[in-house]
Amino acid sequence: MLDNEQHEGLTEWLASTETGKSSKAIVAHLAGVGEQTGSYPIDGSDFIRCEHLLDSVPSLKPYLYRMKEVNAYWEALLPKWHDISASADKTAEIKRIITPIQKADPSHAQITATAHMRVGPNTYKPDANSTPMKETDADREVRDGAYRVAGDEIRSFVERAERLDAEKKDVADQQKEVFAEAKSRGYCVKTLKKIIAERKKDADARSEEQAVFEMYAQALGM
Repeated sequence: MLDNEQHEGLTEWLASTETGKSSKAIVAHLAGVGEQTGSYPIDGSDFIRCEHLLDSVPSLKPYLYRMKEVNAYWEALLPKWHDISASADKTAEIKRIITPIQKADPSHAQITATAHMRVGPNTYKPDANSTPMKETDADREVRDGAYRVAGDEIRSFVERAERLDAEKKDVADQQKEVFAEAKSRGYCVKTLKKIIAERKKDADARSEEQAVFEMYAQALGM
């Protein structure tokens, strides 16, 4: 582990919006900052965030090779790092490297083509002399359980979003009815909408906007 006080730019990077799980794994392992999750780049966006970290904190770059100590995924990705960087399709290149490891990793469960779940910490490192393990009933149970959990959670999100969409449509329909009634009674709907927008503003902000408007209008001789 390196002395994190020597990493110029690290504080600024941590405060930025360009961080990600895999890049934070680099910081955790090489600088001792944050929790080590074992996350690794799974697509081009993840990879680009890692490269952004190395550009922002160049003192980490010479020690990137040490990420192979984290798990088998980093160990496989590091020798191909420059190839991935130069690739026009970084995601495809990464998938080609990590998919065989994911299939052999008993703690990894693929949910869909893009979604996956992990059971326990990501410290998977197969024995160099071992052969790929056959899927057992226990493995299938974990995998199927992960699918069921993911399916239930996805359904929950979808149903909640659908309810909100329905409520939003109901509110919009009610607003249309209100404006239609106002119009039928001779009121200007455009003016009513402008008043509603103004009423949402803070009184001081509204007064300031009005003062600026009048000043500009006078300057134009209006």
